[in-house]
Formats: sequence, structure tokens, C-alpha cells
Amino acid sequence: MATQGHGETRATATDNLKPGAESAPVSSGKTCPVHNQSADDPKRGFRKGLGRHNDYVKISVPDAKVNRLPMEWWKTFIAFFYAGFNLVLTTVVITVVHERVPPKESSPPLPDKFFDYIDRVNWAFTVTEINGMVLLAIWIIQLFFFRYRSIALRRFFFLIGTLYLYRCVTMYITTLPVPGIHMTCAPKLHGDSHAKLLRILRLISGGGLSITGSHLMCGDFLYSGHTVMLTLTYLFIKEYSPRSFWWYHVMCWLLSAVGVVCILVAHEHYSVDVVVAYFITSRLFWWYHTMTNLQNLKCFPNNYLQNTWWNPIFNFMERNVQIALPCSYSWPISWPPPALRAPVRSIPWCRASEKSDPISTRQKLLANIPPGPRPWPIVGNFGHFLIPPFVWRFVQQQPVKKTNTHAMRSFTEMAKVYGDVFSLFAGTNLMVVLNGYKVVKDALSNHPEVFSDRPDIPSITIMTKRKGIVFAPYGPVWRKQRKFCHTTLRNFGLGKLSLEPCILQGLDTIKTQLLHLHKEHGGAGIDLSPLISTAVSNVICFMALGQRFHYDDQEFRTLLNLMARGLEICVNSPAVLINVFPLLYYLPFGVFRELRQVERDITVFLKRIIQTHRESLDPVNPRDLVDMYLLEMLAQQAAGEDDSSFTEDYLFYIIGDLFIAGTDTTTNSVLWILFYMVLYPDIQEKVQREIDTVIGQNQAPSMTDKGRLPFTEATIMEVQRLTVVVPLAIPHMTSMDTEFRGFTIPKGTVIIPNLWSVHRDPTVWDEPDEFNPTRFLDQEGKLLRKECFIPFGIGRRVCMGEQLAKMELFLMGRFGLTFAPPPFTVSRIACAQCDPLTMAFFTQFRRGFSTSCIRNVVIKHVTVIGGGQMGAGIAQVAASTGHTVTLVDTSEDILKQSLKGIEGSLKRVVKKKYADKPEADAKSVVQSTDLVLEAIVENLKIKQDLFGALDKVAPQHTLFASNTSPMMKLVEVVGTSSTSQDTFDSLLNFSKALGKHLCPAKIHLASL
Repeated sequence: MATQGHGETRATATDNLKPGAESAPVSSGKTCPVHNQSADDPKRGFRKGLGRHNDYVKISVPDAKVNRLPMEWWKTFIAFFYAGFNLVLTTVVITVVHERVPPKESSPPLPDKFFDYIDRVNWAFTVTEINGMVLLAIWIIQLFFFRYRSIALRRFFFLIGTLYLYRCVTMYITTLPVPGIHMTCAPKLHGDSHAKLLRILRLISGGGLSITGSHLMCGDFLYSGHTVMLTLTYLFIKEYSPRSFWWYHVMCWLLSAVGVVCILVAHEHYSVDVVVAYFITSRLFWWYHTMTNLQNLKCFPNNYLQNTWWNPIFNFMERNVQIALPCSYSWPISWPPPALRAPVRSIPWCRASEKSDPISTRQKLLANIPPGPRPWPIVGNFGHFLIPPFVWRFVQQQPVKKTNTHAMRSFTEMAKVYGDVFSLFAGTNLMVVLNGYKVVKDALSNHPEVFSDRPDIPSITIMTKRKGIVFAPYGPVWRKQRKFCHTTLRNFGLGKLSLEPCILQGLDTIKTQLLHLHKEHGGAGIDLSPLISTAVSNVICFMALGQRFHYDDQEFRTLLNLMARGLEICVNSPAVLINVFPLLYYLPFGVFRELRQVERDITVFLKRIIQTHRESLDPVNPRDLVDMYLLEMLAQQAAGEDDSSFTEDYLFYIIGDLFIAGTDTTTNSVLWILFYMVLYPDIQEKVQREIDTVIGQNQAPSMTDKGRLPFTEATIMEVQRLTVVVPLAIPHMTSMDTEFRGFTIPKGTVIIPNLWSVHRDPTVWDEPDEFNPTRFLDQEGKLLRKECFIPFGIGRRVCMGEQLAKMELFLMGRFGLTFAPPPFTVSRIACAQCDPLTMAFFTQFRRGFSTSCIRNVVIKHVTVIGGGQMGAGIAQVAASTGHTVTLVDTSEDILKQSLKGIEGSLKRVVKKKYADKPEADAKSVVQSTDLVLEAIVENLKIKQDLFGALDKVAPQHTLFASNTSPMMKLVEVVGTSSTSQDTFDSLLNFSKALGKHLCPAKIHLASL
């Protein structure tokens, strides 16, 4: 569409004197409410003046710059209040309508073909809401850079308000039964106005989302509000972004489409609700933007869109917008706008220190940064890890083959293309990845003053305030704090033999608790991670806090759980978005609220310990690190150093660092060692033989024996090499502009040392993916110290607790474990190359470890009668916990469908168990089974007949039981007066082996 440029001149009054100007035909249509200028009377007066004065002079009037796209923020605020009012009105109507929703017990869901063919998926609606929040965040970011954000924003508010106004009407007029029995309905309030008001406020505060717990009311509220938001945000994102950004549109469309489909998969709305919501939203959007983009249509006499009720509001909003909005972007503040034109030049401008032409100087620096995949505007290289491989075949800019591997493996593959030093962009922030031992050592060890700083990561900064040891910035304060802590901890035994009794005491506790738990739970699985983490944490507590905690200390166990949960939230939950949008940390729902609560609980615990130490401080006999730190504080205060960094606040964060960094990493290392000993029994046997020969079977271990056990230490080192617990080291940051290996790395660049690549570097390790402890031994069997072995990092940021971790690994990593009972299968290649990247992986590993490594069950072969959803779930649980399972049903189709679902689930568990091929004849399969579990129709007569028939052909020891839910952790084992104690105990042990919490009960037939 042609638009008026800045250098053009507009029509003047003298142009009316041109021939034919007066004879121009006049439209007989409606007067345009937008473009009617009411200019006839002034023109007639001008002509009358010309009749009396013929000696006039033509004057060319220059163009006054007319703003055809005025921002008019006041209209945007009106649209905002209009949308807000209708959203609040919607919550009120939902609360009112909920009172008349028919009970689901008496009014079952209406028929829906989609629900008939697609079973409900519990987590699907969470995906919908996460996708919606991501799309909304993308739209907000896009608006931030959009030049005409005021106009686009008021259009967005107006359409939202109108759509939800329509929704209020449809909800109030029509009320349908709930679309699914799964829905949990809030109770009816029956005229309790105060309770209704509280319900409305809760619904508004949580945004009406399920993940916030504010989605309380059930019922089919025509139409789907989630569909409205998913569709509308995508349409606005596409409308106000360049057409050439097709990849951006595809990504947003996928988020929207997947979110809409998941509404149906979750059975949260009838199919017609979603279709109607999409139809109304898209049509209203297209009608509105057809009117705004085609200016002539506003005055066209046959434009029937002018008959809509909202046309007067449209005219009010769009009266002064005379052209279609161009997709023009600008930097919203006073900085230059490089992030939208060339992300490679978008290092924050406020850091430029040059006084003369800082922009050109910064661009020269960035012209020689390390190579890497080309970033996209605003999002940088996030797409290289989030977009499926098939998209890259169209983009043709990413030479790296996409694989389903962890980030460190992807970085290693990228290094083969771009070199060991390559760059990426996280949004507009430059990151440089270092791969291989030589590169990592060159940067962190040879240039420590440049590469030892820490970046400002929002999620970390909010919680640590840039204090402590691990995440504090590099500088004089950090050096003082680290030197003091390292010296003090060494005085209390760090790396010395004096600490050995404390570690051995933890080892004795583990042994005692193992025997106690084995006796208490019988053959059920035992989770070792709480035992080991408690022992490791107690060593830190001994040095830092001067005390040890018992394994059953509930408060201490809560602290450890809080720390593990906090780390998991930060690494493996939507909370990672805090690093992009820091304000998300303060959201009052979901993992964001949980993260703040975790932080508060940890703060209360540690602050109380500091307070107790301050009250009982004895300057003559300091007990631990806290006492020494408090004494140092008092000494510096007495010396008049008011600006000292030694404060209780700093002490608090140091203790937190010691717990989090020292507990989780060492615990996971010990678990990996135990896992590899189980995985490689021949290596375990060789280690045990060496220990028995050197120390003896009844002798307590000691660090003095370490030099005489080279194969044992080599095995521990090899496990550490293959399973680096921090494969991507905590990010570093450059403290100045520097030249490194021929590239220019600007100040403030985030540095990612890939320690995983260091320990899998084929130039320094033979067959790096193989588990081979002898690589750390020479020809005489003596231990080889290899400088390329750096699991604790390298340089000035090396782990302060390295010596402590080595002691703990040596003394605790000597358990002998085996798989029991057979049969089991182990994929050694898959397990030997698994990479511990996130806490979620460790959680999954621990669960598998506790259910697979220490078990002694009587029941081995289980037969499940009934291949429906319940039966398939039971088969899945039993198969994934090591039992041989036979699934039985009379329908071949049901069996195929059930087996398909079970195989998919077992792949997700990533374990090695299996389920037998389904059989059709129940009597033939129970002849060799230990336990029969039925999951058939709820009819007592049918169940009795089935068990009666099977009892005639089953072995004498076979047990018969009714079904147990595959979803519930709770299982109730009920026996009658005729149930023997042996039978009852066998079922208890089987339930424990499934990882269930037991509720045993025995009843008498007379009481039935």
C-alpha cells in the first residue's frame, strides 16, 4: 500500500483551481465517520474572495508533517480497562454459573467423538497453559521492540475484552454438564456471597489457570478461554512481525496448535467449545484488521462490517490511524537498536567504556569473535536446541546434525564444525564455549585474571545476592572470603587425617541404617541417596557448624530435601525462564512460589544456626567455621573497618554454598560408583580382592591405605571421568576485553567450559567412551596422575572441597552390591555413556537404582487378567520393577493396544525389564505363575467364577488378588480370616517391591 513520504507535499487550497476540480462527481454514499473533514464551506469562501480580488499570487504551502500513526496512549489505557472489566466480569459469571452446573454423578458428560477415540492424558492441560504463557511472553517481548506498540496493544486489549464479553453471554445462557468425570468440582456455595467473593478473588489472582490452583469451577463454560488466548496471541505475533520470519511464525504456530490440541487431549472442553472459540477469535481478529489495513473500506458504502455493534468503538480507536501499521521495530530506550538488526553486535552498550565513538569500537571487537551458528533476532541461538531437526532442512544454515543428546554432547559435535572455541547467543548475550583439555586449561589456568569472573544470572543473583563463594564475582572480596574459608576448613580437618573418623562415622551409620531398613522392609528396594547425602552433609556440618545430625532428624532431613528440590526447580522446571524474565520469580503460583518458599525455609534454618552460634560464642575455643567467621567479624569491627565484607549476611550465603555444592555433587558421585560396581561385577570383584588383600576383610578402611590400593582409586577416578557430575562447569565471565587463540572475546562474555568434552577428548584418552580403570595405571600397576583429569574444575575457581570429596569417595565408595534376583538384562553401552546433566535425571536414576539393585522378592512371575487401562497400568508397574509379566485378555485388539502402551512406558523408564507376549488362554498361562492380579469388569460374580476356574489349573503356591491402581502410591493389602499369614506377607513384600506405601489390613468374615 502506498504511503506518503516525509518529503512529499500535501494538497493545498489552490489546487481547487485546477481544471475539472469543481466538476468532480460527489459520492452519494454514506458520510465517512473517519475521513470526513467538513471542508466544503471554507472552499466556497475562498472562491468568493477570488471573485473580488483578481490580483492574487499563488503561494506553494509546504507540507506540515502529519502523523498518520499517533500513539495515543490514553486510548490504550481505555482499552486496557475495557479488557480488565470484561475479564473480571467473566470470573463473576463463572462463579455464578458454577452454582447451576448439574452434578456429574447425575448428569454424565455428553457424547464427544474425540473423547471416544483419544484417552485422557493427565499432564496435557499443563502443556496447554505453559504454551499459552510462553506465547504471551513472546508477544510481550515483541511489543517491547515494536515501534507502534501503543496501537497494537490497544487492539489486543479491545479484542480480548470483546471475546470475553461474548464468552460471558454464552456461559450465562447455556450450561452443559462437565466434559469429563475426572474434573474436581468446588462445592456449591448456595448464596454465600462472602465465599463467592473470595472465590472470585482467588480466580483472578491465579489467572484462572490449573497450574496456579485457581481453576476451581467445573462445568462446560462455553467457550474455551484457553483457546482464545492461544489463538489470539499467535495471530497478533504473526500480524506484527515481518513476513520473512516464517520460522518464527512456524514456532509460534506449533506452540499454539499443540496447546489447543492438548485441551482436547486433557478432556477439559468439548470439541465444539474449542472449534467455536477458534472460529470466533480468528474471525473477529480478521474482521478488525481488514478494516484497519484497508483504509478505503472504512468509507465504502457497502461495507456491512459497519453494522456491527462494536463499529463505534472501532471508529473511536482507529479514527486517527490512517495507514496500515508497518512492521517497524526500534530500540525502546535511548540505546542504539543493534539487537533487532544484527544480534552479533548486541553486547550491552552500557558496558562500552570508550569515550570516542564507542559503537564503532564495540563493533570492531565483535567482528572477530569466535565462529558459531548464526543467531536469530532477539532469541539468539535458543532455536538450535529447541526446534526439531526437520526444520533445519529448510533453514540450511546449521551444519550440525541434530541428535537427541544432552547439551554437552551437542557442544562437542558443534566443536567438530566450528572449532574448540565457538560462540553462541543466549538472547542477545554472547556466550563462548570451550571444548577440549588444552583450550580449557589455556583459558582458566593460563589466563585466570580474565576468565575467573561470574556472570550475572538472574535466577542465581536473586537468591544469592552475588555473595558467598560459588557465585560471587571475582575480585578482592571474593579472594578474601575464599582464602579465609579454605584456611579455616583446613584447620578443622579439610584434607587431613583428622577428618577421617568423622567420615567413617558416616560410613558406619550407612551400614547400620542399611541393615535396619533391610530388616524393616524385607526384600523391598532401598533408596540409598538419603543415607549417603546425610553422611556427606554431616561431614560438612562437622566442619562448618560443629555438630552432626542423626539420620532420623526430621528438621535436617527437611533441609536436605529443600536444597535438592530448590536445585531441581532451578535446573529442570519453568523457573529457568526467570533468567529471561526475572520478574517471573515473584509470580504467586506454581514453581515460582515454591522456589520462594524453599528459599525462605532454608533461610530460617541457617539463620537460626548463626543466631545460636552468636549466643554461645566462646572466643577462646572456636568450634567451627561459623565461630571463626563471627570472631573475624568482631575483630574487623574492633579495628574500625566499617566497609568490611565479613558480615552475617555473607556468612549465610557461604554456608548455603557449602551445603549445596558439597552435598549433591559428592552424593551423586558415590551413587555413580555404586552403580558402576553393580554394572561391572568383574571390576567390583577385582576391587574387593585388592581391598581384602591389602587391608583384610575385618579391618576398617583408612586414608593411609589409599596409596596401597591403586586399582580401587583408579576405578573411582574412571567413574568420575565418565560421569562428571557438573559436565558443563558453572559459567565463567571475562572481566576485560581479551585476545584468545586468535579471537577477540569482549568484556562481559559468558564462558562455558565443557568439562564433559575434556574427559571424552579422544586426543588425550584412548577409547574415551569405554569404562576402563586401567587407563589410570602404568605397566607396573601403579596409579597414574593425569593432568587432563579435572572433574573438580581447574584454575582459580576450582572446587574448594576437592580434597574432602576425594576422601569421601574413597572411604564411602567401597560398598559391594549385586542385582538380585535374576532374570535381568543390562545394556552396558547405554549405561556406560549416560550423562548426568540435570537433577531430574538423577532423581530418575535414584528411583531406578533403589528398585533394581537391592531386591529379594519371592514373586517373580505375575499374570494380569484384563488388558484395559487398569490392567495395562498394573502390567507396566510390575514389568518396570523386574517381574516377568503375562497380560491376558479375550480381545486381541485390546491386547495389542495395551502392549503398545506398555512398551512406550518402559522406554520412558529407560530400564531393561520386559513383558511377555500377551496370551489368549488364561488357564494356560497361570500354570507357571506366582501371582494372579485381575483387572476386569467390576462384577463380583464374574470375578469369583474367574478365580474358581483358574484355581483348578494354577500351582499350589499361586496367589490370587484383585487389582491395584498403577497411579496411586498407596496400596491396601486386605486379608480375611481365611488368609494365611504366609500369603499375606508374600503380598506385602510384592507391594513393597512395586514401590508402594502399604496399608495392611486383616478382617474377619463375621464382620462382613
